[in-house]
Amino acid sequence: MAARRQCTAKTPSEGEATLALHIRGHREIPPAAEQFAFGAHLGRKWRFDFAWPMRRLEALSGRRLAVEIQGRQHGIKSRMTADHEKLNVAQALGWTVLQFSPRQVKAGLAIDVLRSIFLDEGDLVDILQRRAQQC
Repeated sequence: MAARRQCTAKTPSEGEATLALHIRGHREIPPAAEQFAFGAHLGRKWRFDFAWPMRRLEALSGRRLAVEIQGRQHGIKSRMTADHEKLNVAQALGWTVLQFSPRQVKAGLAIDVLRSIFLDEGDLVDILQRRAQQC
């Protein structure tokens, strides 16, 4: 009897696991779809680390929101090219994609930005500028 190939889920990176915990710790932020697949209608199998596909955000002109945690593997030249294609297509499809490093996630920047978006707690640009200087 031939062995069946098992489909295994991607193990979250440390940055992804940390952001997932931060999101779960803030009830006011709606649950995110983790490893959200998109692009199948284009023959692609892309995934966002976190996505809010049905949530229309006034602060982002009704665009859908996704978050990507950019670890070291994203610095590889071939990976960077693929990431650029993915992000360009995502934006053309109406997604707002926020990117954070694992260091920024650990420092709380990602959750601060998400709180700002979902709770309209302040000026997003101001939060990004202040927190980027700290990271």
